[in-house]
Amino acid sequence: MAALQHVAGEFYFHAWHDDETGNVEIDEYGLRSIRKGRAYFTLKASFTWGKRSAKHGDFGWLPRIPAWARSNERVGGETIKRYARTKAQALRAAIAAERATRQFWKHKPETVAECDVAIAALQTRLKRTRT
Repeated sequence: MAALQHVAGEFYFHAWHDDETGNVEIDEYGLRSIRKGRAYFTLKASFTWGKRSAKHGDFGWLPRIPAWARSNERVGGETIKRYARTKAQALRAAIAAERATRQFWKHKPETVAECDVAIAALQTRLKRTRT
């Protein structure tokens, strides 16, 4: 698979498994800018994206976005690969990341068990996501 070329102004999906609830979450992020080798993402939610004025169709980023809703990743790094253009790609990237974590911590059985649960949940969600 070719490397994904990230473009400012595009929206990307990021999938992850919540260990506490057991749910698989897929968040949508907007790539705000790419500067000095860093990509700046912002979570797209009701408090970060919405109607900016009374004008028709004036949607965009709202002011005062909290710091926890923003992230920056090094372009070409490992973590930026988890941002994908489709939900299915994001789930596949999350599965690959969990498998890498499982391989890295293979000497710790409790971590391996957590990774196995996460991989199973992500694969189940991936099967439901496919059309």
